[in-house]
Parts: sequence; structure tokens; C-alpha cells
Amino acid sequence: IDVLYRSGASAVAISVVCFAIAVGAIAWIILSLTGSALGAVAGAAVFALNPNVLYLQATPMTEPLLLALTTLGVAMLMHWSATDGAPESRLSPQVGAVLALACLTRYEAWPVTAAALTAATWVRWQHHDSLSTAIRKVAAIAVYPTVAILAFTVFSRVVVGAWFVSDGLFVPENIALGHPWESAAQ
Repeated sequence: IDVLYRSGASAVAISVVCFAIAVGAIAWIILSLTGSALGAVAGAAVFALNPNVLYLQATPMTEPLLLALTTLGVAMLMHWSATDGAPESRLSPQVGAVLALACLTRYEAWPVTAAALTAATWVRWQHHDSLSTAIRKVAAIAVYPTVAILAFTVFSRVVVGAWFVSDGLFVPENIALGHPWESAAQ
């Protein structure tokens, strides 16, 4: 729908939904770690009432999507890590898919995903499985974001001619750049 694209309304709607997902995931993480519903509400409120986050959820940017997918992915991975038995295998593809989507959203999700998967391996090893079993089970999840990162780099190579674009994403064009007096005059 052209008007939603041109006005940014569709992207803002996505940002608002992502904001709600991130708030819910934060509450889920805190509740699972502390068992305190009041703590979960307070933690979610700290995030939700932050003016910077409130601004982000009302803009058509990729940051709300990153926050939603990484917090939801971490929450799901924490839940998966705490399980012992059949539910973990059913949840693995879902966790992997959410982390893969996060990795496709922004580069910042890559180290978050790597750290979360490493922590999940450690938790599984300490509480449920042998080290080799923990690695195998986490690898079943890790394959999704790994494929996403590889696809991202191939796509980057095809589209812009570089495997990984780390510069040139923002090119300042203002003539006042580097000239404080001109900047003040503007």
C-alpha cells in the first residue's frame, strides 16, 4: 500500500509492535530469573518509560526490530536452556528462526546471538547435558543464525560488491561538517 510506505505509517506500526514484544520479552526474562512479577513489571517499565526508547518505537527505524528480536530470542533461548526433555527439541527451530531474523536485521545482533548461544551451551552443560551433547543441541539452534549471516554476506557481495560493508553507511554531506562556526551559523 503506497500511502503506508510513503508516509512511514507501516514502519511505525511495525516499530510499535516491536516495542511491545521487547517489553514483553524483558518482563519474561526478569520473571524467569527472579520469579518476581513485581520485578518483571518494574524492569519492563524501566525500559518502556525510557524517553529514548519511546522515541524509537514511534519512528520507522530498524532499532525497534533489533531490540524486539534480540530480547525475544534471548528470552526464548533462556527458556529452552532451562528445559530438560522433549519441549527443547520442539522449541529449537523457533528460537533459531528468531535469532536468524535478528541477525538479518542489523549487525549488532551478531555478537548478541553469539554470546547468547555460548551462554546457552554453558547452561545446558552445567544443568542438563554433557558438554558434547550441549554443543550438539545448541548447534541445532545456531545453524539458523549462521545461515542467515552467511546469506547476508553473500547478498551484500552481490548487491554492493563487498562481503561486509563496515564503512560508508553514513556519508555526511553538510558543508558545515568540521567547521564549528559555520555549524553555529546554520
